[in-house]
Amino acid sequence: MSRKKLIVIFINNHRMTYAHRKELIAAFLSQGHRVVIVLPYGERIEDLKKMGCEFIDVPMFQRRKTNIIKDFQLFMEYMKILRRLKPDIVFGFTIKPNTYGAIAARFNHIPFVATINGLGTGLANGGLMQKLLVFLYRFSLKSPQKVFFQNEGNRDFMLAHNVVPKSFEVIPGSGVNLDENYLEPYPNETGELIFSVIGRVMKDKGTNEVIEAARIIKREFPRVKFRLIGLIEDNYEDKINSAVYEGIIEYIPEQYNVHPFIAQSHAIIQPSYHEGMSNILLEAASTGRPVLASKVHGCIETFDEGKSGLGFEAKNSQDLARVIRKFIMLPYSQKAEMGINGRKKNGT
Repeated sequence: MSRKKLIVIFINNHRMTYAHRKELIAAFLSQGHRVVIVLPYGERIEDLKKMGCEFIDVPMFQRRKTNIIKDFQLFMEYMKILRRLKPDIVFGFTIKPNTYGAIAARFNHIPFVATINGLGTGLANGGLMQKLLVFLYRFSLKSPQKVFFQNEGNRDFMLAHNVVPKSFEVIPGSGVNLDENYLEPYPNETGELIFSVIGRVMKDKGTNEVIEAARIIKREFPRVKFRLIGLIEDNYEDKINSAVYEGIIEYIPEQYNVHPFIAQSHAIIQPSYHEGMSNILLEAASTGRPVLASKVHGCIETFDEGKSGLGFEAKNSQDLARVIRKFIMLPYSQKAEMGINGRKKNGT
């Protein structure tokens, strides 16, 4: 894009936008382009505005709900925004921006670039919702100039369901900032191991399996600590509070900067049922921490089995406990070496 352009970004969450898209936005701004981000307001919007972004609020956006009236309002708002701004190009991230945004861009004859950063619960779980979303994607992805997938599994799912974009490419995730996720010395061997799970606390992120595996391991290794760090969703407050009361886990609310928590950990656990490309695993590897991850696309690409991490079956607390036990029994030097190998694989 040699000429200065007006770029609109449709996206769903202020925290994720700042955490995972600020480098892309900064690159656009540094080239003199005007960047307008469209999403529901949150406190990280102020940081994005300080970078030089413009912001348009879409308060009707509901991330984890399907409401026909609200979704239609969102689509019409996208239409109004594009008609008013007449941007040169639109970028979409996540399901609703990629579908409603792509359709709005097509109706306004504006180039659209979609990034499929994970299938999401609706597509992954099957049933009527999957059929509806496949239909919506099939209709909306006819128009984008480019569709980026973050792993081959997501690409293959779309192709198998006859969702064939005009032009597509698989990229290795959103990437991580190596200046912010720098290599840290491995924690000292004190007999107390810390395992951290960082991300949204919800069913599809493997919260149930983590709690059950932690309960199993704590019976055998009482000094091992399990930390859950992130925003609680899906009405998990009671389950988390109960596990904390039992002494099974420690819960830490969502943090803007998770690097210090990764640095304190001996390994990072990612028990997701599905992913686009797990940023937390990339951040962990860049920091020099081994990863224990479910064997699903979006996780398996981030580590080498036995060298920088260990894999386990998704939705299987017994297998997760087995892998945690296996990691605990490794010599300290091998744990530290796995962290270095992760940095070599995912960093520089």
